Formats: sequence, C-alpha cells, structure tokens
Amino acid sequence: MDIKDVLNLVRGDVRAMKAYSSARSLTDGQAQAGVSPVFFDANESPVEPFPGGTGLNRYESQQPSEVLNQLAALYKVDPQNIMMTRGSDEAIDIIIRTFCQPGTQDAILNTPPTFGMYAQYAAVNATPVHSVSLDPYSFALKKDDIIAAANGQNHIKVVFLCSPNNPTGTLINQKDLIDVIQKSKAIVVVDEAYIEFCDEQKLLSLLPFNPQLILLRTMSKARALAGARLGCAIGHKDVMTFLRKVLPPYPMTRPVMDVALRALSPEHQTQLENIRKIIIEERERMTLALNGSLDVERVWPSATNFLLVEVKDAAKMMEKAAAAGVVLRDMSAQIPRAIRVTLGLPDQNNRLLDAWGISVQST
Repeated sequence: MDIKDVLNLVRGDVRAMKAYSSARSLTDGQAQAGVSPVFFDANESPVEPFPGGTGLNRYESQQPSEVLNQLAALYKVDPQNIMMTRGSDEAIDIIIRTFCQPGTQDAILNTPPTFGMYAQYAAVNATPVHSVSLDPYSFALKKDDIIAAANGQNHIKVVFLCSPNNPTGTLINQKDLIDVIQKSKAIVVVDEAYIEFCDEQKLLSLLPFNPQLILLRTMSKARALAGARLGCAIGHKDVMTFLRKVLPPYPMTRPVMDVALRALSPEHQTQLENIRKIIIEERERMTLALNGSLDVERVWPSATNFLLVEVKDAAKMMEKAAAAGVVLRDMSAQIPRAIRVTLGLPDQNNRLLDAWGISVQST
C-alpha cells in the first residue's frame, strides 16, 4: 500500500477535523528570545503546589521533545515517526478511534489467544471484532486466513498482531508477519511489548517501505516502568499526525517525564540490560525445572519474560502458589489448564518451584 491508500483508511470525520491547539503548542515561539516568559495563556496556577514540585503547575506539551527525542534515539527513528501515549494500551485505543467509525461495519481483526485489550477497546468504541484464531497445536499465525479476511467483505480496517504473543509467549514467524503486512489492505499493528526479550525479529527496518505498518512499544516490560505508564506507536509520519489528532492534548505528565528520562539514561539502561539477561537465563532454567514436574504437561517455548505452563489441574496449582504468596495468572479461560508465570529473579522464581514441590537443587 502507498501512503495515499493508507490515509484513505482514516475515518472521514477525523481527516476533516482540525487538531486541537493546546496552550503549549500555541506558546511555542511567542516569547522573545532571552526573556523569561510569564504564562497567562492556560489558566494554570502561578505557583507550584509544594516546595520542590517544579513544573507541576504547568501543562506539558502533547509530545514533550525531551522525552520524544530520547525515544527516537532509542528506536533509531525520527521523532515525527513516534506518538507517545500513556502505556501502549492507549495507543491501541487511539488507533481504533482513528480508523474505525463507531457503530458501523468498520472492524478490527485479532488472533486469539492474544492480548485482550484489542477486543476490549474495540467494544468500548462500538467496533466489531473479527477473529482468526492461532493454530491450537503450535500457536502459529494462520496468515492466509488473515490476509483473506483483511481483503474480503469483513470491512477490516485494522489487523492487530502481538509478537512475541501474550499470553502464549511465542514469536510469530517473521516471514508470515511480513506477508500479512504487505498483502493486507488494512492497517497492520504489531504489538512488540516483549520484543526486548528476544533477538530474532526486528520490524523497525520495514517502516520506511510499509506505511500501513504501526509498531507498538512500551516502557512497562524490559524498561521496568509499568507504574509510570509510558508507551508509543511508531509508524509513518503522516499516520502519526492523524493519530495525534485523536490523542488527548496533555497525555504526558512531568513526573512521568522525569522518571522516563532517568530510566533512559545510559547508567540505568546498562543496569536494566543486565536484568534482562538474567530473565532470559531464568527462562531457560525455569523451563527445564517445570518440565520435570509430574504436575506439568507442557511449558511452551517463550520469547518473553513469562512462561505459559499447561498443567494437569490449574485450580490446584493456583492454590498451591497462592498459599506460598506467589501470584500467578490463570489463563484457562483462553487455553485449557494453562497458567501464565511471569519470570522474576532467581530467588523469586525458586519460591514458585518450592510451592509446586519442585526441587530447587535439581535445577
């Protein structure tokens, strides 16, 4: 698809809508160089809420450049190709609202079992969901079925793919991903929330040649900022312009900006890289240990910071973990007898092994 075809997928009313002009966007360039400005343009408080609350009485711009530039450098793209959001969840909502007219036949496509927020935000936006399930024996993508659905009479505007996938932990075959991206007549969103935990797949290099592709990234997983709520969409600059039209004017807050800049510093990125390596090592150790248990039927291969574990009795295993103070996620509603186990540090992981009666020494 060329960029003209991609932009024609944007809702007509969004294309026609004028973007909201926030106070900070209008302020840029008003103050004379070298003169400290007095802000009388946004009905803010003239004083900070408490000593040390620097900047909290002022609105930030929609996409503050100091954080935006850091993310652009991290992902090696131009800042125009990024839209920062409150976690990548908000980007999912914004994408659906930009391309799908509520209450019409405009639909999204998802591939269950997968991240539930694609369908959740579609429901909130009165948008139908067309599902093409993953292969139940391998969790592989049924690429031909997805392409046929996206190009058929289902009115698919957006295809959501998650790779590595949550909750299965599996990495989608890159050739299959590229086929779906290049052969579908729809926006293709690839959610790469867990991509830092594997080294086999990088789609950023496809962006210049595929304006229909949008990647989602988050600071919540490998970057350890789940409590800060910072993510982004990455794509063609003209697509990002329309997404920003729909994005609220002040999604970024000063506290989030401060912790993001601190976490993205070289010192802390080195520390987080060391933790990432430990998690990957623990992924292999825990896979071997869990597969040795008579209560475990299968541990699925994972490219993430979690394991999908199929057990003989999910309720019993959940109870054993809870009794030891270990909190897990029962995925049996999506995948029979399956439990999702997030990977922690070795001592934390050993608590689960102990709760499930698996010898720590043997691992």
